[in-house]
Amino acid sequence: SLRSRSQKASAVTTSGRSRATARHSSSTRSPSLASARVFVPSSAEGSAPARTALVGNPSDGYGGAVLSVTLPELGARARATAGDAIVSSPPSVLVDAVARRLGVQGAIDWSTTIPEGVGLGGSSAIAIAVIRALCGLHGLELGADEVAALALAAEREDLGIAGGRQDQVAEAYGGLMLMDFAR
Repeated sequence: SLRSRSQKASAVTTSGRSRATARHSSSTRSPSLASARVFVPSSAEGSAPARTALVGNPSDGYGGAVLSVTLPELGARARATAGDAIVSSPPSVLVDAVARRLGVQGAIDWSTTIPEGVGLGGSSAIAIAVIRALCGLHGLELGADEVAALALAAEREDLGIAGGRQDQVAEAYGGLMLMDFAR
């Protein structure tokens, strides 16, 4: 589930008294982890590889099975920096949609080495790189399934980009994958 590190830390408390004596303090209570600050960086980076389908493309869009492999020599990169608004550079409706879907703010610089329109999952790689950068910036932890679902929702639901699920799943997990979408 989507939980920030600070939420996890605030859920943990200590009970009992400290054995050490604090200087310049009249309190005998020990500090709790709930009062501890969690380091959140001022910027974070994310990346995602391209993918190619070896067998089964485009049956993922029709409930079929696909064998895909990611291509680490081609990919997308994103760097998110703290900010009060969503600002993508270069401007991108996809990058902006991903940030809105995640519900966070920040300046996002992105780039890709994946050729456009050749079926290597370029838009999904950009979305996943942005998700990873924004999660790093805001201290959010997502599993590969959640990253894939978030990228899919931004592309399909928010922007109406047609396609199956293999791009998001393969790029979120990486490597060689056999995916059966009939289930």
